[in-house]
Amino acid sequence: MQNSAMRPTRQMKVTFGLKPDEFDLDNIRRSFLAAERLGFDKGWMGDHLHETIITEDRSLAEAWTTLSFLSSQLSKLRLGISVLNINWRHPVLTAKMGANLDVISGGRFELALGLGLREEEYTCYGFPFGSPAERIDKCKEFLFVLKNLWTSPQFTFNGKYYTLRNAVVKPKPIQKPHPPISVAALGKRLITDIPGWGAGWLVADLPDLKPYIEMVKWMDSSCRRRGIDLKQVKRGAKFQVIIGETEKELEEKVLRSYQNSAFKIPQGTTLADYREKFLTGTPGRIRAIVEGFVDLGVSDITVSFMDPDFRENDFRSLELFGKEVINPIRSTHD
Repeated sequence: MQNSAMRPTRQMKVTFGLKPDEFDLDNIRRSFLAAERLGFDKGWMGDHLHETIITEDRSLAEAWTTLSFLSSQLSKLRLGISVLNINWRHPVLTAKMGANLDVISGGRFELALGLGLREEEYTCYGFPFGSPAERIDKCKEFLFVLKNLWTSPQFTFNGKYYTLRNAVVKPKPIQKPHPPISVAALGKRLITDIPGWGAGWLVADLPDLKPYIEMVKWMDSSCRRRGIDLKQVKRGAKFQVIIGETEKELEEKVLRSYQNSAFKIPQGTTLADYREKFLTGTPGRIRAIVEGFVDLGVSDITVSFMDPDFRENDFRSLELFGKEVINPIRSTHD
């Protein structure tokens, strides 16, 4: 199943991040503090004005302001937005805010860009959604503008989507040449475009390796056509996880997650259907799947925990993942 040409190196450093639900500021703060204590590398937040698929009793914290607040309470955890929506964020404001957050956090800011997923989230606020091709072209231009604002003394640009004249962003980010940037992509055209953009590649919410293997072929083929070393495109993967120490505990967690989901479950979805959406298992199974992604070149792992206990500040799943998944993987890659 695995091709040795797809495996850049077994010695690469693997980093681990946490992306909690953005429903409650205290839960975000507590979970990030716990993740830092347990040796996680990164803390991520999403970028939604209001998530249309969450239940009506939920609200969402805003990413930029929340991360700015948390940066003073965390000393080691790198902080990022995954994914920042290019359709309601402007690259100039993103550059200014990102540079400032990098400065106040002491050079710990990271960014993943996304093209948007659910059109209804746009229409209710009056933002144009655009066709897939338009959003891909806009993302390319957004990334170009962002990187130049972070690295150039001043920048002039006349593009299809953005026009700037002698634009200046100061202070510059601490990280040089700029904070790490990746682009979330699951479709073939965007995946094959990314190597030419000078950004990393992120996949999200794949429950197993099967779809990713085909995506890796697209990415590797594009890199080879362009003469780009496979290791030059940093690869990341985000997982929605339900982990149990035993099979019995796992089944109980899956059932509680199903019965108490913070997200609207489509009518007719069975417990088995619900379970298949996520990366579920005891530590051994989850570790094996994560290692499979690592074997295919993924060096940046992000997890969100889907059991309702996590939202109530019970971080035993976080601790179990750290002890039984992160530590063994790090022992072979650090």
